[in-house]
Amino acid sequence: MRNAVVYTYVGFIILSLLTMFWFIPVYCPPSSGFGMPPATLPYALCIVMLVSSVKVIIRTIRSRQAEMDAPNPLPLNKWAHVLVFAIVCLCTMPLLRLIGFIPGGIIIMLALQLMCGQRNPLKLALISVFTIVIPWACMVYILAAPLP
Repeated sequence: MRNAVVYTYVGFIILSLLTMFWFIPVYCPPSSGFGMPPATLPYALCIVMLVSSVKVIIRTIRSRQAEMDAPNPLPLNKWAHVLVFAIVCLCTMPLLRLIGFIPGGIIIMLALQLMCGQRNPLKLALISVFTIVIPWACMVYILAAPLP
């Protein structure tokens, strides 16, 4: 189990570095000259993900030295569940470019909630809409960052 934790967070470190040095420079538009540049928030989130991953790896290695007994490894069906979520996220990313951030994000959130077993229509609607619209509105109206 601890090896899985270390491997997972090493993957997060690689993903955050890849995002910082390839995805953000390629896909973020240049600054429009007012407000916060569009790449600021993605860079900040990648740095948080990088620092958090390093912290978890250090804590895991220290606890491994203190305790040598390892619990049972993560079952294969749990890894399959994570893989299905990753595939859904990867397959729905072109949807954002096709129909836009807000409707595409709402559809992605609906799909993920339905996969988790949420069936209450009020919860589905509120969570899907607010998790997309609130960050978008904060970026556009509070931080004045140009977004799609």
